Amino acid sequence: MNETTPVDGDGVAVAPQVDLTENHYFPTQIFSLQLPETNTEVFHSGLISAIYSERDRNAKGIQRSNFRALGGWHSHNDLHKEEPYRPLQGNCV
Repeated sequence: MNETTPVDGDGVAVAPQVDLTENHYFPTQIFSLQLPETNTEVFHSGLISAIYSERDRNAKGIQRSNFRALGGWHSHNDLHKEEPYRPLQGNCV
């Protein structure tokens, strides 16, 4: 723990408060959350770079609800398990 890690009365680390929203755009639920403002610029630029790199590596992607004819692209289903996305996964699980 560091000086900025919130702790409860017993000194146990407490997860930061985030706003979670549930949306029903497709048959699958989509959740979104607002992450704390800590290092957001670095965090976002790293994710954007990793996603574009994946699209360049696998331009075909997979077919789901996206429409390739309209420029849509969908990554493979295990993208969240790869190293560049671990910080995001840690905030969502």
